[in-house]
Amino acid sequence: MSEVTWSPVHYSFQSKTEYTATITLTASNNYSFNGLIAPNAKINGNNADITSNNGTTVMISYKFPATAAGNWDDWTVDYAWYGNGSATIFTISTAAQLAGLANIVNGTAPTIAKTNLYGKTITLANNINLSNQEWTPIGDDPSPIGPACFYGTFDGNGHTISGLYINKPSANSPQGLFGYMDGIVRNLAVSGNVTGTVFVGGVVGNNIGQVLNCSYNGNVTGTTYVGGVVGFNPHGSAKLENCFATGTITGNNQVGGILGSMGSGGLQNCYFSGNVIGNEGVGGIVGTITYNLASMQYCYATGNVTGNIDVGGLVGSSTSYSGSLRNCVALNITIVRQSGDNTRFGRVIGDLLYPSTSYSSNYGRNGMTLPSGITVTSSATGIHGADVSQGSASNQFNNQTWWTTSSNWTSTSWNFSTIWQWDSTTNLPKLRNVGGQ
Repeated sequence: MSEVTWSPVHYSFQSKTEYTATITLTASNNYSFNGLIAPNAKINGNNADITSNNGTTVMISYKFPATAAGNWDDWTVDYAWYGNGSATIFTISTAAQLAGLANIVNGTAPTIAKTNLYGKTITLANNINLSNQEWTPIGDDPSPIGPACFYGTFDGNGHTISGLYINKPSANSPQGLFGYMDGIVRNLAVSGNVTGTVFVGGVVGNNIGQVLNCSYNGNVTGTTYVGGVVGFNPHGSAKLENCFATGTITGNNQVGGILGSMGSGGLQNCYFSGNVIGNEGVGGIVGTITYNLASMQYCYATGNVTGNIDVGGLVGSSTSYSGSLRNCVALNITIVRQSGDNTRFGRVIGDLLYPSTSYSSNYGRNGMTLPSGITVTSSATGIHGADVSQGSASNQFNNQTWWTTSSNWTSTSWNFSTIWQWDSTTNLPKLRNVGGQ
């Protein structure tokens, strides 16, 4: 007879872990193992160690090399937290459980029916490290079993999901921690590297729900609809509030530091620090604003923006004739034209198709480096915004007083009571109660 034991003992095999298998063989029918020596003991085709041999019982051990970081599969996913699915509130605390959530929503859990978790809340109890193991988004649309979308509420509870790794440069589905989302994601910090094609974001690829109090730190790469936090906000119900991102965001069309493209939804109280690189429709906050009733306010960006057509410190282009852009600040160091001689560049907006009174109280950094041939006219309602200079005087952007002076803004000044706080290291605003800063 024989018995196999493993060390270490895990609920499921983990990636990047060495495991030792020990086989215990017990002789019967008057046989013995006296003639068994080490070179004759093999496991997995390799020489194994004979750790003990008394003739009747022999123990053979072999240490398997550490496994590489690969795809989540049925060996590394935990569904126990879900029970029979009847609860309305679930708590998860491990990477294996988070992968289980993805499989349940995507319809790939082997014994659990696919569900969008409408009316359910998932709460994160701990920080989670995904260890750069290839991730399949929660809401992997299109999936083999029909559209998969997350309709529930995911509350990060102030925790961080790190080590997010997606490398799917030819995928035709949304990529991010969440792919297709029509629920709520809130109170969550995410860090990692995400590569896709269309609808690519650090937190959500395609959002028709609400993303609140979230952050992303890392790189995001795609072709179209590429953003640091969200790739695409297509509908009026979509909201993106109190979020920030840092890193490098790279794409071709409709590329933004926070959001790739914005439909008739809302975006407010967000900031980006890093580099945004694309071709057309490239902005420090949003690549393009395309539909009516889109609203953007109380946002700022630093860093550099690079593109060729419709490139702005905050927004690449806006074709919305009834939307609004108010109380935003472009503090970018440079805006770069990669090639050609196109002049649709602006400190605030690269191209504004329908100027209106709904575009007001916006500012651009005085001294921002722009491509040759661009003439800056200081105007709080224009594509370059009104001049604001660096410095600590009360009328300069490194002083909190400038941000809280009501006469500088439409309706009300920036809220430093419940939303923003002053960062004495950068001498710029940062968000309250948002992790990853």
